[in-house]
Amino acid sequence: MNAINRYTFLGLLLIILGASARADFVSGSFDLQAKCCDSVLTTYEFTNSSSETLEYTLTAIGDSADWANINGQQIDKEPLVFELKAGETKTLYAFFTPCCYAAPGTYVIGLKYSSTKGTKTQNVTLTLPECRTLTLEIEPENKTAGQCEPAVFDLKIANKSITTETVQAKIEGIPAEWVSITAPSEFLLEKESERAAQIKISAPCDAELKTYTGKATAKIKGTDFSVSSNFSLEIKDKQAISIGTEAQKKLQACNDREEQAALTIKNNGRAKDSLQLSLEGPGWIELKDKALVLEAGESKDVKVYFHTGSAEEKTYTFKIKAASATYAKETSQEFSVALKDCFNLGIAKTSGPESACIEDTLEYKFEAENTRQNKIKANASISGMKAAVSPESFELAPGKKQELAVKFELSGEKPGKKSFLLEIESENFKFSKEFSFTLSDCYSLAVSKEGLEKAVNMSAGAFVCPQGKVITSEVKNTGAMEQIVEVKATGIEWLKIEPTEIALNAGETKEFYTYLSPPLSIKAGDYEAQLEIKARDYSSKSKIAVKVKTIGIEQVDVSAESEIEQEILETEKTVKAKIKLRNTGNCTLSVSDIEGEGYTVKFDNQSFDLDINEEKTIIATVSLGKNTEDKNISMQITITTDKGIIRKNLLLDLAKDEAAVEEIAQEEAETSATPEATATPAAAQQAGLASLAGGRIANLAILFFLGIIALIIVVLTYQAYKKPEGKTEAKAASKKSRK
Repeated sequence: MNAINRYTFLGLLLIILGASARADFVSGSFDLQAKCCDSVLTTYEFTNSSSETLEYTLTAIGDSADWANINGQQIDKEPLVFELKAGETKTLYAFFTPCCYAAPGTYVIGLKYSSTKGTKTQNVTLTLPECRTLTLEIEPENKTAGQCEPAVFDLKIANKSITTETVQAKIEGIPAEWVSITAPSEFLLEKESERAAQIKISAPCDAELKTYTGKATAKIKGTDFSVSSNFSLEIKDKQAISIGTEAQKKLQACNDREEQAALTIKNNGRAKDSLQLSLEGPGWIELKDKALVLEAGESKDVKVYFHTGSAEEKTYTFKIKAASATYAKETSQEFSVALKDCFNLGIAKTSGPESACIEDTLEYKFEAENTRQNKIKANASISGMKAAVSPESFELAPGKKQELAVKFELSGEKPGKKSFLLEIESENFKFSKEFSFTLSDCYSLAVSKEGLEKAVNMSAGAFVCPQGKVITSEVKNTGAMEQIVEVKATGIEWLKIEPTEIALNAGETKEFYTYLSPPLSIKAGDYEAQLEIKARDYSSKSKIAVKVKTIGIEQVDVSAESEIEQEILETEKTVKAKIKLRNTGNCTLSVSDIEGEGYTVKFDNQSFDLDINEEKTIIATVSLGKNTEDKNISMQITITTDKGIIRKNLLLDLAKDEAAVEEIAQEEAETSATPEATATPAAAQQAGLASLAGGRIANLAILFFLGIIALIIVVLTYQAYKKPEGKTEAKAASKKSRK
């Protein structure tokens, strides 16, 4: 925001703030007109309009607050503090001194006063006239100059201020090293006077040809007062070089003898020039003069040489370039030369490709024609490449032709641009001509078999997830022609290749996939397949080794623990066993059913899932039969899973429970002597256990007696289970204590 806008904005803000306050300034002017750099003096009457004594603090606010001095005090830095009784008035002597470098315009200073009654602001507006002014003129505003040609602009700076000023002058927009000014960059300029100066611009000779825009600025030192004016300089091309006359632009030469021609170069510009000369054209044309210095308007001849060689008879063009060492400019001129076979021997290529494949046979054919009046005996040869010419020697009568066949040996060559010389030599002349063609490796192929270079390890079996493996390989057509690649594998029937035929454009890469899916019935071992890849000029055979490890179906480790159930019936001997199952396979198992074989078995949980290495305990209730006396019971269980049926043999060890059985028998013997023992179901049960612990019953009478007792026990047990829950829990606790 410039000075006028900033101060105006702050002034409006202070006016708004001041308008809302009740005025305690009862007299004095608040709209003042200032003179250039002079103070404005005014007097204010300030009254305490309240009913009590107040202490006031008076300060100046705003961007121009430092202009205010009241009663000899700069109140922007140190507030003026005074006390007034109720209704008392104080005279304030105000001095407003604007800065000499302040721009013309209206400024607002806020007189802010505070007391215990609050804070108010009285705004003072101060209008400044235009006091300090410079003017600047440039003539002409636009100018044109050539390379290395200085341009001069007239500059006038006038002081319209009320006092002598220190003026700072500068030029912008034009490179500083080009500019000089006859006035110093800083000087004194009295009021109502002016100073004339010249701006001289000397652009370098190699400056870009365009319009450059500059700006001249004069500024009063230490202030924001400045004045500027733009000017422009257009640099045009005013230097010209001509190469050759019209008659020299069309030349003639013989291809079997040294010849030369003179070309005239003239400086048509306005200044001396130094030239660097060069030639673009066939190799048998040479310019020996490489540098030339020409004054303005001067011309000199340079010589062009045409050397003998094997160039065919036709019109050629070449270009002479003259690059100015003084100016950033280059001049060129094209010339033509009609090359003639002055001895009338012509060599022409009749066949031969511009591009060939390393894999192909390459042959070029040429035709030699004798247009001389005498018979020619010559020898032909090839240099630059391995090749054979047929015939190597020949004779040509006047007007006759001879075909020359050249066969190339391309083995060992690398792709790229190839050149060779056909050379014909006789006792009268020596002829050579260069020919070239592009040699490509058209049918090269790159194969990446990562993953197949080492043995592929696989696991097979019902618990392998997934059962197969896919290996990705790549073929890339690194040649220049389209190819069809065939891929196949033999030796392992469960190894497949897809796709088996791949079409590849030049530079294209595609994938093929090796699928290995061994059957579930496969045996562990080492397997080997043959991988064969064929293309037009590519053939490879390699081995694919596969190591198969089989994982059998019995991958679940089952262990069992058992303990004798407290209720042992005469007709059936029943135990409960803890069976721990753990999944040691490599896939999650889903168990849907468990059955026991050889005994009546009931499982508390027959359906569940087992993660890999997860262990689960289930309870099996096994009925062994009443006559079972074996200490080790062998039993088979069948586990039905989503991966098939698993069978496991379990060993139930009953020997560790004999001590518990003997303890129960001893307790029954001690309680059988009391009448109360036979009156309760518990006593009957203990008697039955003691009877069972006594050994085998030898006679039928005892067996009959025991049968009656067993029947009584069944009835009493049934009635006991129907008793209240508390008694049942007590019975269970008694059983647990016997265990």
